[in-house]
Amino acid sequence: AQGTADSGVTVDPAMIIRGVQLQRRDVFDPHERSWFARVANKLHIQTRFAVIRRELLFKVGQPYDSALVAESERNLRALGLFRHVQIDSVRTATGLMLRVLTKDGWSTEADWRFRSTGGDVAFSIGLVESNLLGTASAAAVRYRKDPDRSTIGVSFRRPRLFAGTIGLGLQYENRSDGNLSSVVVDQPFFSMTTRS
Repeated sequence: AQGTADSGVTVDPAMIIRGVQLQRRDVFDPHERSWFARVANKLHIQTRFAVIRRELLFKVGQPYDSALVAESERNLRALGLFRHVQIDSVRTATGLMLRVLTKDGWSTEADWRFRSTGGDVAFSIGLVESNLLGTASAAAVRYRKDPDRSTIGVSFRRPRLFAGTIGLGLQYENRSDGNLSSVVVDQPFFSMTTRS
């Protein structure tokens, strides 16, 4: 009782993926008794299921491939959003199930720097969110002051905005001596098996 894959190679039916289960975890354990942990979990928006699914290189109905599972883990880690990523295979009554576990990391951070050289002072202060509304989008606002100019800047970056493969980056800086705008459209790396 063996099936045949699209390539004509005989595949053991026990190795066909029958389901994919996504388990998302918040920044802190939900049973944490600290008031700080409970408040932080309420403020943090968990990474969306669609963001996690988009990085997975395997699907239900395909034969299990350990290389694709390992590369899917690398894709999820490369997002820089998770404290922990793990993909396990589990045997169930219905067949082989893949369990994808992700634990979010804290994604909002303050960015501040100060420098003084020869009586000249330069500093910057900003706020960076690397997982805006759980979409794996990065947004930042910064104020920078140095001896030459002062700058207020905003930026936005979404690595897979269009069709799950095309990324978009926007940046605008209002400088004391002029303005700077930029738009970047790119195709980020996704898999070793893709042609581009």
